[in-house]
Amino acid sequence: MLSGNYSRKFSDKLTARTFLTFNDQTTIGRNSVGYGDNIMTGFRQWWPINVDVLELRDEFFRTNQNYTWNMNAPLDGDLSAAFWNNPYWDRYKNYSSDDKTRLIAGGELSYDVTDKFNILGRATVDYTNSKQEIRKAIGSHAEEFGLSQADETSGYWVFDDTIMRQTYDVIGRYNLSISDKMNALFIAGGQFMDQHQRSMENSTTGGLIIPDLYTIGNSRAYFPPIETNIRGQKAGVYAQASFDYNKLLYLEGTIRNDTSSSTSKSE
Repeated sequence: MLSGNYSRKFSDKLTARTFLTFNDQTTIGRNSVGYGDNIMTGFRQWWPINVDVLELRDEFFRTNQNYTWNMNAPLDGDLSAAFWNNPYWDRYKNYSSDDKTRLIAGGELSYDVTDKFNILGRATVDYTNSKQEIRKAIGSHAEEFGLSQADETSGYWVFDDTIMRQTYDVIGRYNLSISDKMNALFIAGGQFMDQHQRSMENSTTGGLIIPDLYTIGNSRAYFPPIETNIRGQKAGVYAQASFDYNKLLYLEGTIRNDTSSSTSKSE
C-alpha cells in the first residue's frame, strides 16, 4: 500500500492539496462460505468424533488424492467422497485466489473569501480492478458450481470487475458568531458523480478435461459468460445549518436532493 498527500499555500486565502492512495492486494486460500464446499461446515456439523485429522493430512500428502472418511462404497473399491472432501484436498487443491488493485487520487482548492466564509472545490478519481478465481480439482465431491449451477466434480470459475468512479464537489462554509455564547455554521454544496462498471463472469461446464489446468478453454462444454456494462451518474445539492449554545446545546438541520440516471447491459 502506498499513500501520500501534498499541500501548498499560495496565499493567505488560497490553499491547494493533492492526495493519492494505491493498494495492490493478492490473497490465496480464502475459505468458501455457505454450505457446500465449506470446510467449517464439515468441522462443526458433520464430522464424527473419531475422524483423525492427522490421518487425513498424511493420506493426502502421501497419495495427492481426495481420500476421506466418508466414502461411497469402499468395499466395492469406490473411495470417492460421498459427502465431504478431505479438508487438505479443499485447502491445497480447491483453493481460491483474488487480486485487487485500487487507486484513489484527487485534488482540492480551498479559498477563504473572508475569515468566516470558505469555498472548497474537490475532484476525486477512484479506480478498482479485481479478479477472483475459484478452482475445483478433478476428484472433488459434486457440488453446485459455475454459471450453470449444476453438480460438478471439477471446474474453474472466474470473475473480472473494473470500476471507475469520478466525483466532483463544491462546498461553501460560513461561520457566524451570534453572541458570546451562541454560534452558527451554515454549509451548502453540490456533488456530481460519474461511475462506469464493467464485469465478466465465466466458468467451465461439465468439468475439466485436463487435471489441474484452470482455464475456460479446458471445459468439457460451453456455457455463455455473463457480461455487465453499467454507466451511472448522480447529482445532488444539500444544505445544513447548525447552532450551538455555549458548546453545550446543539440544534442541527439538513436537507438534500439527489437525482440519478443509469444505463446497463448484461449478456
